[in-house]
Amino acid sequence: MHLATDAIAFIVHPSSSDSTLTMSELRDVLNGKINKWQQLNPKSKQGVITLVFDNEKSSTVRYVMDSLCQGAALPANAFATKTNEETIKYVSENPNAIGIIGVNWISDTTDPKTQAFNRKIRAVALAKK
Repeated sequence: MHLATDAIAFIVHPSSSDSTLTMSELRDVLNGKINKWQQLNPKSKQGVITLVFDNEKSSTVRYVMDSLCQGAALPANAFATKTNEETIKYVSENPNAIGIIGVNWISDTTDPKTQAFNRKIRAVALAKK
C-alpha cells in the first residue's frame, strides 16, 4: 500500500544568477566534484558553494546520500541546521549557499508563511540537459 510521496527542493539566494542546474551538475555539487559557482557558470561572481540541509538526521539528508550521492558521504562544504526555517534563513542571508529542504515549505503559494519564505529565496529548476 502506497502511503505518501515526498519531494525535496533546492533553494538559492534571490541574487543568484544560477537558478537552473542539470541533474549531472547537481550530483557533482552534492558529491563535491563541483564546489565553486564558477564551475557552474564561469561568469559567476559567487565563491565557494555551501550546501545547507534542514537537519542532519532528516529524510532529506538520507535521500540525498542514498539516492543522489549513491551512498557516498556528503562533501566538506555541507552542513545542517536544525530546521527547514533555519535553512531558508541561512540561504536568504548567504548568496553562496544552496539549501536542501522539503518542498512543502515553499509549495503552498496561498499560505502567507510560504509567501514570506519565497520572497527570501529562489527555487532551483532542474533540467535533464
